[in-house]
Amino acid sequence: MRRALAILVAAAVVAGAAGCGAGEPEGSPDPFFDALIDRAQAGGADEEQLSVLVEAAAAGGVWYEDAAAQVDRFFACLEPLGYAGERLPDREITQEYRVPEYAVQVPDDDSDAVYEECLRRTADFVLEARATQPLAMEAKDAARAALRPELEECMVENGRTVDPEWTWDELFEAMLAAYGEDEEVLCIRMTWNVS
Repeated sequence: MRRALAILVAAAVVAGAAGCGAGEPEGSPDPFFDALIDRAQAGGADEEQLSVLVEAAAAGGVWYEDAAAQVDRFFACLEPLGYAGERLPDREITQEYRVPEYAVQVPDDDSDAVYEECLRRTADFVLEARATQPLAMEAKDAARAALRPELEECMVENGRTVDPEWTWDELFEAMLAAYGEDEEVLCIRMTWNVS
């Protein structure tokens, strides 16, 4: 009941917000978020992270700005513990759809448990949503379709056979195998944004 009320309140807030950018969330709640919110609650997400997920369920997706803010919260959790977080260039799936990237320097004498606990509490589930929500998958599919001719050409130029009927996964496996056979065949490196 509490979550249902929060979703209704978030839906009213989102409905009142003015406009949204290209490639950003809009629409109705998605079952994807119901499952993710349940996992986040069970996994130790704090109230702020849960609130972002509830709002995302109402909006149809996690906004880039919300995901980036959770990375900042993650760094704030780590800093007093002696860990250093650093923002990296975003993973740009398309010009309109980006996913925040980061790196963390872990002190030599510490285990990953502290890092993982901060991540789980502040940002993990929101970042997972940004990278795997239906909008992300649509962006990846569009980017893969645009990239495919270049990848096929790269494979052919490197003496590999390509079947135009292959699925994305089959093409990816062929590129991976080609790289495994010859590290000079770097076609697979063009896919890091859309893998």
